[in-house]
Amino acid sequence: MADKDDTVKSWSYDARKVLMLGGDGINRVSDSNPLPSTATISGDVNVDSTSLDMSGYVGKASGTNADFTTAYLAGTTITLSGFPSDVDAFTADDIASVVQIATDGSVTATYTRDDAAMSITANVLTVSSATFTASDTFVIYTNVARPSGGGSASVDAEFKSPSDFSATFTSSTTVTLSGVPFTASSEEIVYIKVVPASGDTTTYVAGSNGVSLTISSNVITIAGAGTPFVISDAYEIGINAQQKAYDSSLDINKTIDQSPLWSRYTDPETLISAAQELDATPTDMGSEIDVRGYNYLSVWLTVDIGTSTDVTLRMIHKHTSAGAEEYREIYLGTPAANITSINLNDYQVATDADQLIKLTLPVIGTQFVQFQVSDAADGDGQIDAAYITKSWGN
Repeated sequence: MADKDDTVKSWSYDARKVLMLGGDGINRVSDSNPLPSTATISGDVNVDSTSLDMSGYVGKASGTNADFTTAYLAGTTITLSGFPSDVDAFTADDIASVVQIATDGSVTATYTRDDAAMSITANVLTVSSATFTASDTFVIYTNVARPSGGGSASVDAEFKSPSDFSATFTSSTTVTLSGVPFTASSEEIVYIKVVPASGDTTTYVAGSNGVSLTISSNVITIAGAGTPFVISDAYEIGINAQQKAYDSSLDINKTIDQSPLWSRYTDPETLISAAQELDATPTDMGSEIDVRGYNYLSVWLTVDIGTSTDVTLRMIHKHTSAGAEEYREIYLGTPAANITSINLNDYQVATDADQLIKLTLPVIGTQFVQFQVSDAADGDGQIDAAYITKSWGN
């Protein structure tokens, strides 16, 4: 984009061709007012190179949203400070242009290398043709490329700190790794993202912009980027190695079930809150039990026999919670004459004594279960405590 230049230029062209003047007295070339083919321009045409490429470091007076800070020093000089971590100092060849801004925000002048001599000594930039005032501020564009990234990594890696290992400050150019699950080589180091306390991150990519990253004894050394590390920084290190799930010996990707069905079980649940006296008639013990998603149900009983005999446990199956239809457990008899008998089943304690009993019962295909207890003598025995556990495998 060409800078608008209000300086009236002198033109040499056929006297019979006259350029039309605009309302502001400036010669303008247009379709209706073309530049004669014999015309030559004796003035200077400025092209703002920063409008073509602004990928280099930029300095501003406040330092906010900038890479370094600029400040008025004298009529032709500006002080530069607060350089990026990979820049020790700028040279005159690094400066692309200088924008001089007045207090009202307007641009007083733009100085580019093709029309202004510039030099730098001890971080002071001199623009020989400038006329600066103390109230001016300055935006300076350089041709020094920023390291790759500058906010987040533009590359990725298989292993990264801090999730896979730790990375800590060692010196201004070294970082120490710990907990790396393999011995890393320099060829595997992809990038280092520096996260300072300010949060304004910078990413250094191996082999990009002259940056090299090497590792020895779990210490990474950076070169070609100045001294970018400080003790308060945090680091994200990216390392490429064999994919985590790949088994090279079998040429397969490994998978693991983190919650296998066979390991599914519940902690003990209290079935009755107080002792339950035994009765000759089977009586519900505790509440209905939801066994959906489990194959086995274990019941843990504390039997206080008293004067009771033949303590009996019955398990009722239900397909609907609180359903009126209650299904008895059965067992199959031995086939005879092509007939297999279906027999109702209960569980009876063979010994009349105080005892602890644990019974695991299959509930495959059952949704809800209700336990009932009874005794034969209608004595004063009771179930002092009852607990249940559920499992997918027995």
